This record gives sequence, C-alpha cells and structure tokens, in this order.
Amino acid sequence: MLRLRAGDLVRHTGGPGDGPGQSAGYGLGICLATLLGHSRLRCVGSIGIERAKSHPVLEQLGLGSGRADGASGLRSARRPPTGPRNGIAQILTWRLAAAATAMLAVAALPSEASAQVQYSPVCGVTGYATAPTTITYDPFSPGGLSQATIPLILQRNRNTQTGRTSEVSLVLVAPAGTPPLQVTYQGQSVLYQEGSTAGRPRSLNSKDGGAGAAGEIRYTFGGSSATDLSTALNLRVTVPPGTDLSAGESIYFDILYICSGAGGMQSVSSPTREIRAVRVNVNTVSALQAYYAGSTLDFGEIGDVTTAQVLANPASFTTSASNSLRVRSSGPFEVRLRSDNDFRLTFPGGNLASSSDTIRYSVRFLGQDTASNASFGTKTCARAGVAGTSGVLPIRAKLTEGGAGKTPSSDYADTVTITFTPIIMASGAQSCAGL
Repeated sequence: MLRLRAGDLVRHTGGPGDGPGQSAGYGLGICLATLLGHSRLRCVGSIGIERAKSHPVLEQLGLGSGRADGASGLRSARRPPTGPRNGIAQILTWRLAAAATAMLAVAALPSEASAQVQYSPVCGVTGYATAPTTITYDPFSPGGLSQATIPLILQRNRNTQTGRTSEVSLVLVAPAGTPPLQVTYQGQSVLYQEGSTAGRPRSLNSKDGGAGAAGEIRYTFGGSSATDLSTALNLRVTVPPGTDLSAGESIYFDILYICSGAGGMQSVSSPTREIRAVRVNVNTVSALQAYYAGSTLDFGEIGDVTTAQVLANPASFTTSASNSLRVRSSGPFEVRLRSDNDFRLTFPGGNLASSSDTIRYSVRFLGQDTASNASFGTKTCARAGVAGTSGVLPIRAKLTEGGAGKTPSSDYADTVTITFTPIIMASGAQSCAGL
C-alpha cells in the first residue's frame, strides 16, 4: 500500500512561520511526513528560500506500495527483512528545491540634466518616488515595511516661453485596487482613498501662509532660470504585512492639485485630477513559498499486478487529481523537474540498467506528462500572488509498469526534485494555475 501524509510547515531560520497560511520570513521550510507502516513516521527534510542561499530540499512527498512475505498489508521501508519476499514495496519521494531569491533592480531618481521639460499651457506637476536600494519589502515577512523614507521629486510644467509653475499644493489619491499603503508627509497622512480627500488641497502657502498645509504636500519652485525639479520631499511609507505588491512593478497614485502659474502661465485654482501622476517604486523582493495540499497518495498493492493490467486500467494506478502544490509568489518564477533515477523506481543496490530491478512511472505536472529527465525543460510561470490565488499546481504520479516479475524488495524508491526559481521579469510567462 502506498501512502502520503502532508506534514507541518517547518519554520526556517530566515523568519517565523507556523503553517501553510503563515509567513516564513525570507524563506520557507516544508517537511512532508511519509507514513510507511502503521504509526512509523519519517520526515525527510526542509529548505529555506533566502536572498543569497539555496538549500537542497524544500518539500518531500513519499509514496509506497507493496506486499511482504506473502501477507497482504503494508511494510515499512525501514523494517529489516525477515525472510524471502514475493511483494514489491515502492517509495517515490518528491523533493522541491528553491533557488536564491531575486531582487528588484531600481531605477535612479531623475536628475536635472536628464529630466525632459514638461510643456503645458497651465501649471501642474508630476512626481517620482523611488525607495533607496537599501530598503526592501518582503511580502512574506511578518513585519511588512514600516516607516521607510522614500524621497518624492516633483517636476513642474512650463510653457513654450517664460511661463512656469510657481507653487503647488497636492494630495495623493489611491484609485480603486491600489495596494493599501500608508503615506505620510511631515507627520500627516497625504494619501487618500477615492472621494475621501476632505476638501483637500485647500490653498497655497502664498494664500494662507501655510495655515492649511497639514495633510497636503506643498512646494514653491524658483524663478524662470531655476530647476524644474523640487528638492526631495521625504514621504514616510508603510506597507502592511502581506500586501500583494508585484516584484518589478511600480505603484501609481493619482494627484489632486491646485497650483499657481507665473510668467504668463495659467493657474489652476480648483482641485484638478491628474491620473497616474506620481510613481512609487518599492523594492519588492521576488520570493515564493510553497506547500503540498492533498490527501494520502495510495496506489494500492502491486506485487502481483502485471504491466498489462496497469496499462489497461491506468486510473487505478494514478494518484488523485485533487493533490496539488500551492505556491505564493510576489513575482514570476521558473520551474524545473528532475528524477534521480530518470523516472524509475529501484531499490538500494538495484541495477538501473536491468528492467527486473526497476519500475517505470510518470509524473503529470504543469500540464505535461514527464517520464524522462530530457523532456520537461524549464517552465516559466506568471506570479501566483502573495495570497496564492493563481498558485494551485496539480501534481499526479502514474505507474507505467506493474510489480509482477520484478526483483522482490520493500525499498523501491526514487526522488523527484522540483525547483522553483523566483525571477523579476518574464515576458513569456504563462499562468500555471490548474494545468
């Protein structure tokens, strides 16, 4: 009889984590226990996903099947032999590995020399806020990103002559679907939800002497010969734990602004909306977590089952379609699959070149049936999301040979390694959910 039982999530040293639904810091340790005989339990190993390291094992699933000493039942692979055997016990171990976590490369802030002049008949601004490379957000960290200082640079409009934006007062507006960031300036929140700006922006400093500046971003530019870029306006940005930010993608806010023009440029006295006017880059780690979700895998007893019987009724020797790997990721990821024995079960000391010492099988994963290391290659999957809504990856194993006529042993085994590599960008990534 072949059985698999999902074990507990093992916490990795990169950060805390207590279960499939919990964060594991910079990485994830998973161990799936293989139950081979009554209450005998074996937990094989775990791996963490870290920024600079990779480890040999992330997740293991075990499969076993057979009959020992002519008696129907289950034999532990660790139990020593007690006499002649006429049954086959099989164990197929699935081992998932993970490569080093990728990091987002961040573009530099615009400089006065590189900024292109923004021409318009009316006053206005756009903005760029890029986190320093030393500040990163790990979506699986229990602490999120707390009170990071991100400098905002505003760039004013000019007209084709001497007209220019002189003053501006603005607030940030989060369109529907924007991640729930918290943004403050000079100790006051300046990020508002759609339709909830409470009448802001209310005035310019030249009008009220700064009395109504709380909760707004105000700035006065220089004269005609001065730079069009503001000095750095330090925003304090908080990203709550578990916020689903995409690695490699910017966050855009609308602005609601009023401004004054000088040198013949028209002023804007009523709050005016500018769509996607401010871009915020948060250095989001491209990372992932994974765990197994499913029932016990059970092929039944095959010691007396012929290959003809296996091929005639493949559904009886295929694991459940409801079993899957669950992946949560902030970015796309690559997947590779490889078998130690090239998709053949064998026993310690068995000869892989001898058909009597091996039992062939295949694995269906990401929509592909694989029975050879040469056939799977590398698959690129689109981000699964931090919540894992697009990360359900069904996995099945199917025997393609029976155990009848094979060399008797309770230790037929193989190890399949599935490697997830988080990456930043992938133009050809496909949605792997449900394949």
